[in-house]
Amino acid sequence: MTWDAGLPELERMHPTRRFRKKDLLLVQLQTCGSPDYRPSHRGQRIRRRPASTRQTGCVIIISENVAFALAPGRHRSTFHLCCPDLLHHPAGPGEHRSPLGFPDPIAMTQPIQSLIEPDDLQAVLQPTGEARGMPNAVYTSEEAYAFEREYLFAPHWTAIAFADSLAPGEVRAVDFMGLPILLCRLKTNGEIRVFHNVCSHRGLRLVSGSRQTNGLLVCPYHSWTYGLGGDLKATPHIGGVGVHCVDGFHRADHGLKPIRHHVWLGVLFVNLDGTAPPFEEAVTTVLERYRNLMGPDGESQLRRAITHDGGTMDVRCNWKLALENFLEAYHLPFIHPGLNSYSPLNRHYNEIIDDLCAGQVTTTFDPDLDRDDPLPLFNGWDPDRRATGEYPALFPNLLLGFQANHVFGMIVSPVSPDSCREEFMIFYAGDEANDDRYLRQRKSNLDAWTAVFNEDIEPCERMQIGRNSPGYRGGAFSPVHDVCSHHFHQWVAKHYLAVLHDTSAGTA
Repeated sequence: MTWDAGLPELERMHPTRRFRKKDLLLVQLQTCGSPDYRPSHRGQRIRRRPASTRQTGCVIIISENVAFALAPGRHRSTFHLCCPDLLHHPAGPGEHRSPLGFPDPIAMTQPIQSLIEPDDLQAVLQPTGEARGMPNAVYTSEEAYAFEREYLFAPHWTAIAFADSLAPGEVRAVDFMGLPILLCRLKTNGEIRVFHNVCSHRGLRLVSGSRQTNGLLVCPYHSWTYGLGGDLKATPHIGGVGVHCVDGFHRADHGLKPIRHHVWLGVLFVNLDGTAPPFEEAVTTVLERYRNLMGPDGESQLRRAITHDGGTMDVRCNWKLALENFLEAYHLPFIHPGLNSYSPLNRHYNEIIDDLCAGQVTTTFDPDLDRDDPLPLFNGWDPDRRATGEYPALFPNLLLGFQANHVFGMIVSPVSPDSCREEFMIFYAGDEANDDRYLRQRKSNLDAWTAVFNEDIEPCERMQIGRNSPGYRGGAFSPVHDVCSHHFHQWVAKHYLAVLHDTSAGTA
C-alpha cells in the first residue's frame, strides 16, 4: 500500500480532519518464515501474536492518537497510539523520541509546525511590553495538548495529588492526561509508592477508582498479583492449569513499573519520564526562598485542616489560562472586589523567582484578622514579614499561597485542551490549629479562598471561548502587571521552540 492509497482510507474514516502525507507514519508488516507477524519499523523488529491468516503488504497508518491496520481483504482495526507492542521500542540511530518514549512524536501527532508559526513563538520572547502571547492553537488543539504532555509535563516535576489525601493502605487510580497512574500508601510505614497503572501481563489497567487493600493488587483479567511495593508475587496457571511458574520467566523482571516521585509541602510530585534532576536540585531556589520565609521548621509544622480543608473545581478552560490568571493581580479590582478591599492592587508586586517559578507578593496580609482568637503562626516566620503573603506558581501546574498562619496548594490538572480540574488544600501551622476552638476560623478561611477561586472561573472560561476567535492573536501584556504571566508564556514558548528546532534539525 502507498501513501496515495492510505490517505483516502484515513480521510474516509475521519471526514472532518485534513491529513497530509507528512502527518502520517507508515509501518510495513511483512510475513516471515514463522506464523507471526513482525512489524518492521526503522530496523526494529517486534514479535506479534500468531495470525490465522497470513497476508503481506499490511500497512499500519498512525496519525494523531489512533492507528489503523489496513490489509487487502481484511477489516480494519483501530487501536490507541500508546499500544506498547508497536510503539515502545529502542530508538534507532538519529531517531527522535518524546520524553515518554514515543517514536518521532511530531510526525505522529499532527505536526505542531502546521499549527504554530515560529514567528508567533518568537514574538512571545520579546520584552513584556512588546510581546504577544502564545497563539490560540496551544489552547484549543489536541495536537498541542499531546505535545505539552510529552514536553512540558513529562520532563519536569508535575503535581499530581495531595499526599495527605492518601490514607495508609489506600490505592488510587489517577488519570493524568490519558496516562493511567497508580498511587499507593503502605500501611506499615506510610511510605508512598507510584506506578504505571498497568498489569505487566497484558497491559490491563490494574486498579480503578480508590479503595483500601490488604496489601495485594490482583489483576481482574488473569489474577496476576502484585504487592504494594510493585513486586509480582503470583502468576496463576502461567505454565498451564495448576502450573504457576515456568522456566525462563522471572517474576522479578515483571513487577509494576515505578514512577519517580517526591513530596513537598504536602504535594505529591511525579517525574513521568524519569529524566528530571532530583527534586531538591530542580527547585533549589524555590526551596530556599520559602524555607527562609516560613522558617527552617515551617514545612514540618504543616498540618492539613481536619475540617474545611479544601475543594475541587472543574473549569472549562485550558490549564495554562488558569495559571496565567493566578500569576497576575491586575484583575483584582474588577473580579475580586472583596479581596481588593483589604489586599489592593497597589500593594501587590511581581516576583520572578527562577525559570520555573513566579508570582505575586502582597504586603497587606493580616494574620490577626480574627482579633478574638487568631490562628497560630508558623514558629519561624520572620516577625518583620507577618503581613507578607506570597502567591507563586511552580511550573508546570502547582499554585501556592504562603501566609504567616496557613499555606494553600492548588493542583491544576489538564483534562482536555479546553478543560482542567483545580484541586486545592489548606494547611495550618501545627496541631493546635486543628483544635475545635479554631473551627470557625478554619471555616471562614476556606469560605474566603473558595469565593476568590470561584470568582476566577468565569473570566478563565470566557478567555477560553476567545481563543477560538481569529480576531485574537496572542494579545498584549501590561509591562507593569503582566510580568509574571509573560514569564510563564516565555517558559512555554521556549519548550515549543526547543523541540521544534531539534526536530527540524534532525529531519533537514
